[in-house]
Amino acid sequence: MVNENEAKEAIRCMNGASYYGRRITVNVAEDKGPGFNAGDGKGGFRRN
Repeated sequence: MVNENEAKEAIRCMNGASYYGRRITVNVAEDKGPGFNAGDGKGGFRRN
């Protein structure tokens, strides 16, 4: 989106709209902010 107002308008228009008979729900991601730690960053299965 070009700016925040354009993004908000797109969300407003799409949320609750119908697409091939299915209702669209728009979820908005929010910034977690500083201090958020999702783990050690190594990920995956470790054998040892």
